[in-house]
Formats: sequence, structure tokens, C-alpha cells
Amino acid sequence: MLVIRQKQLDAFSQSGMRQFEALLSAHLSSVWPREFSLVGDEPAQRQAVGRIIRCAQANGFETSRQLTLYAMLVVSLGIGFDTDPQFDWAATALRNAAIEDLTARIEAVFDQNVAYLGAVGGTDSEIVVKALLRVREFDFATAPVGEDEALVEDLCGLMGRFWPEKLAYQEISPTQLMIEQSIAKAREYGLESPPGICVFVTLGFFL
Repeated sequence: MLVIRQKQLDAFSQSGMRQFEALLSAHLSSVWPREFSLVGDEPAQRQAVGRIIRCAQANGFETSRQLTLYAMLVVSLGIGFDTDPQFDWAATALRNAAIEDLTARIEAVFDQNVAYLGAVGGTDSEIVVKALLRVREFDFATAPVGEDEALVEDLCGLMGRFWPEKLAYQEISPTQLMIEQSIAKAREYGLESPPGICVFVTLGFFL
């Protein structure tokens, strides 16, 4: 009688996951060649895919379709999109217990993301390009100076000038929360000057 031990089953599972990681990495490279290339070389991309899969599994997603859609969300929104206050709409949909079928749930999040990208990016990314040009033209030496709520409000207003479509979509409150978190993180890195904090917040808003 053939006996398959648990270690053998684990080995089969690991081998299958490695194959899936390779396929998913190739898929992301074909869909977002420029964006995914920023991750690094092929080993770095495979490592990033492994991290994405672990994040997806932590949210309860297991099938190849679920993992693929989750990975596509990460590439377009960032690895921490499920905890980023700017994407509260995505985190809420991701944990929407009213949709019990997890495939249907992740598909719903993906559809919302398509609508989001169209609203804040434009049909041919023309909205994003204009926003980036505004940032390029801005003199960060004139960054808002202040403390606490006043600084958060001023920086929120500046983000709205850079990219009004995104601020309108995600609304002011989540943006201000992101700014508060970014200011705290910037200071952890030793960025205390108004220009340094402003650059850090702008990166958080755009990336």
C-alpha cells in the first residue's frame, strides 16, 4: 500500500506554489511591465510576489484567481493598500462579510479599483501626468509651515492642488489621516524641516 507522508504533501504543495509564483510574476510583468520592473530583477520580483501572496492569504484568499486579483490590486495601489487610510474604500470592500464568496468579494474590490483608477488617473493617465507636472513645478522651499492640525490642513490643501481628482475621490478625512501618519513617520526618519516633511507627505499621497 502506498503511503504519502505529510512531508511529501508539503513538498508537493511548496513546489506547486513556486510554480504559481513564477506564473504570477510573469503575468504581472506582462500587464504592468514598467511598474513591476521597478521592483528589481527576476529574483526580487519573485520575492515580492511571495510577499503579496502571504498578504493575500492573511486576508483569507487562497485560490489562484483570488491571489492573482489581489496581486493586481497591490501593483496598482501598493503593498499596504488594505491598511492605507487613503484606500479605506478598498479595505472596507475587502472585508465585506455580506459577500461570503471570497472570489466574488475580491472581484468586487477589483471592479472598484478599476473605477478608482479611471476617476483619478484618466483614460490615458492624463490626469496623473498633469498632477506630476504640478509637483515638478512646485518649489518645496515654500512648503507649509505650522504645527499639528494647521499643518495637516495646509498640507491637505496642497495635495488637493497637486491632484484634485484624487482628493475629491478619497475625500478630506482619509487624506488628513494619511498626512498625520506620514508626518509622524517622516520625523522618525529625522525629517523635521517643512520641505522634508512636505516631500515625504507628497510621496505618501502619490505612492
